[in-house]
Amino acid sequence: GWARVAAASRYHLQVSSRADFGERTYDNAHLLTPRVELPLAPGDYFWRVASIAAKADGQADPGPFGDAQAFTQRAEPPSPALQSPQLGAQGLELRWQQPAPGQRVRFQVARDEAFQQILQDQTTAQATVVISEPAPGLYFVRVSTIDADGFEGRFGAAQQIEVPPDQPWWLLLPLGLLLLAL
Repeated sequence: GWARVAAASRYHLQVSSRADFGERTYDNAHLLTPRVELPLAPGDYFWRVASIAAKADGQADPGPFGDAQAFTQRAEPPSPALQSPQLGAQGLELRWQQPAPGQRVRFQVARDEAFQQILQDQTTAQATVVISEPAPGLYFVRVSTIDADGFEGRFGAAQQIEVPPDQPWWLLLPLGLLLLAL
């Protein structure tokens, strides 16, 4: 995005892999808002923008392009694949592939599939985390990779986990009575 110009009725954005804009990857003079998302291949790019005001007679009054700005489009780090969770004596163990040196994994645990009720949102450099004493119920888990410089990829597909309720003590009573009878 760029700064909104009060007199602008639209904007002209150009993106190029060349500083002279001789070849343009993107060229749009009809943007109504000072923001656009572009799916660009990884690489080095330049961008520049001009505001376009409307004259009293309705004709366009294009302003000059601002200074070109350089940026690098990086490849998004892939989300680590979640492995099957394990419910053990320590709690619920979540596992994924070991992050590369310098990378971290962000994991979220939520009560709902839309991740509106997030219970945990943490980062770690480890390949496993243990959630101690999870309450019985349905949980959703998702993970993303964060590169060493802080660039975070998208979350992978959420995994649904069900923590079963503890065994009711009264179910053990008939078994105990049966053992006493023997």
